[in-house]
Amino acid sequence: MGAAPVSLFQPMKVYGDLMKARMQWTVGALVLLLIPTAVMSQSGPSLPVYFVIQSGATPSQAITLAASLNVPTNAVMVTNGEVDFRDPTNFMKVPTMPVTNASIISVLLAQTPNRFPGIPIKFEQLDFGALSNVTVMSSNAAVTALGAALANAGLSSPLAAPVVSHTLLMATYTNDTGQVLSFSNFLDTKVSYQFSLGGYPVIGPGAQVQADFGPDGSASRLLYAARQLAPGPMVNLISAAEASNRVVAPLSPGFNGQVSVQLVYYAPPLSLTTVTSLIPWYLCDVSTAVTNPVTGAVSMVNLFPQLIPATDDTNFVPTVNLLANPGNGGTQVVASASVTGGVPPYTYVWSGSGTNVFSNTGPQLNYTPVVQVAAPQLSVFPSTPGRLSLSWADPTGLFQLQSASNLQAGAWSPVVGSQTTSNGVTTTALNLNAPLATFFRLVLSNTFIPVTENVELEIIDANGVLVRKTQSVPAFAVVSPISVVVNPILFAGWGTESPYDEDIGDADTASWLAVMRGNPLFGTERFYRGTYVATTADFLEPPYGNDEQIVDSVDLVFYVGHGNANAISFTTPQSGPGQPGVGLYDSETTDAWGHKNLAWLCLLSCDVLDNGQYFNFPSFRWGPSFDGLHLMLGFSTEAASGHTTFEPTFVGAMAAPIGPVLTIQQAWFLAAKTANVGAPAVLGPIGPGGVCDANDHWWGMGSVGPRIRAGQIQGWYYLTESN
Repeated sequence: MGAAPVSLFQPMKVYGDLMKARMQWTVGALVLLLIPTAVMSQSGPSLPVYFVIQSGATPSQAITLAASLNVPTNAVMVTNGEVDFRDPTNFMKVPTMPVTNASIISVLLAQTPNRFPGIPIKFEQLDFGALSNVTVMSSNAAVTALGAALANAGLSSPLAAPVVSHTLLMATYTNDTGQVLSFSNFLDTKVSYQFSLGGYPVIGPGAQVQADFGPDGSASRLLYAARQLAPGPMVNLISAAEASNRVVAPLSPGFNGQVSVQLVYYAPPLSLTTVTSLIPWYLCDVSTAVTNPVTGAVSMVNLFPQLIPATDDTNFVPTVNLLANPGNGGTQVVASASVTGGVPPYTYVWSGSGTNVFSNTGPQLNYTPVVQVAAPQLSVFPSTPGRLSLSWADPTGLFQLQSASNLQAGAWSPVVGSQTTSNGVTTTALNLNAPLATFFRLVLSNTFIPVTENVELEIIDANGVLVRKTQSVPAFAVVSPISVVVNPILFAGWGTESPYDEDIGDADTASWLAVMRGNPLFGTERFYRGTYVATTADFLEPPYGNDEQIVDSVDLVFYVGHGNANAISFTTPQSGPGQPGVGLYDSETTDAWGHKNLAWLCLLSCDVLDNGQYFNFPSFRWGPSFDGLHLMLGFSTEAASGHTTFEPTFVGAMAAPIGPVLTIQQAWFLAAKTANVGAPAVLGPIGPGGVCDANDHWWGMGSVGPRIRAGQIQGWYYLTESN
């Protein structure tokens, strides 16, 4: 077993003589030392723990690093040693020019809500001429520039390899004369350093050194978030098979997929200032099959990659005991936890359906389970002569059809007749020659419904080591209707779709809600849909869904869940909270998004905007879903969950409580790179006159482009990261 964790200065004391006599080299980002022979001789597979000597850059190192790249030092933010610079004008700059056609502007303006009339709707188009002439900085020049700056600041490292990528913009547009304009070009050059320890990759937000260079060679973004490290005691490793079993256990029974594992070191964000050591982890990639309910086609969905501590050494890994039970006749869930081992203090992240769960930070939890529902839209139409057909989407089965001949209180009564349900859509038929009911409505049939609550607790110790425990509890949930704003045109709003909030997605959901709730810049929280409650119907038009009451009732939706290039996924009671039970496929969502309110759909989901060799261009898959949606934001690769720097960075960059205001797509890319969660991507329509919404800001924080309806789309632009 390894030695107990030590403070920042104790490694120098314990290994001081060794370091004086046998040190190979000392570097700014990582300090590499020879490991004591006594430690190396332990039996069984083992790897060292690495102690933190310095976290981030010192103030003088930060100033030198910025000055070496000609970055204005007064524009650099240094927090807990993390060096951060963003140039909102030149970061991922997309050349545009004004749209001047008055008739086009008039049509688009008439159909576009403006939540912040103080800033007019902005009409601009891609400048295809300027885009074609963009010549980015060479890879060698960019690597040399950042490498020299790091060396000047004493922050270079032989244990880090530079990796070059670019922001890639692809666009195609058919103009008003029928001419097809196509474009594909890089916008900038990015250098990111990949760290390794003993040949094993170091991942996570605390091992990021990055710089973006514009075509003129100037730095448009800079991030230094790394630690100086020294090897400490060895720890015995669990096997790769055991790590795989621990990942699969919450998904069983019924798990039908694949797991691959890789040994890595994970570096928590520098904002976690208590980190004194890094331990080895297994990075587990998980995939499973889902079935298209319409076509029956089976496809693989990548689940969020999961990190499992590669050791059970209690000096470095906490042990958690969780006890959860129903209370108050089953209408409440009561849970408590005890934690030992690892390095206190501990952070408690609870998940469950109660409204107070994510704000609870202690070892005890008591909440009332909630199922949040929106009233389905009722479709009424003649079917056959003498018959009237009514249908509505209600996958939960919570609503009852009633009729009345007038609107007086007490006049309503249940509709008696045969009903059929298929794919969540209920249909009933009435005889018109019977006493005709003039009015129909859908009402909740129950106040409480039986549920299986999946209570989950994530414990994060002072070193950022995360351990997850889960327990299922039978309970009765309160049915809570989603309130629909009478005049949503006047009020901004947002909503959350988190079908895995009682499993791997809970940390991201908690992080998202923490930065959004109570923030007046983002308006009203209209809905929060979690495990078993978030469904495909939330995204579908009537009669198969209720998206106008849910997803399309707000300006911005944040979805946390598993996906692939053609689908995002949802849980069902049969699948359990941890794996996909049903998929929402691109072929189901035609003209569904944006005609009422939805402007920005943000998907923390694997591969949803993939443009790889096995998938056609994202606009062919998801383009038919656009009917006013400004931007679809997602990932062209796997997306990692649980790195909770992503949400505050994304929201903070849009709202800019600290630092410059960024556009929504700039904020998305910035958050993905800062948190190291995957390659971000954005898809957006091009409308008449070439108008596009590439430079949209959140309401009140900058300009916003117009709503482009489905029949007005004349092209697409696609933005991602490419090597």
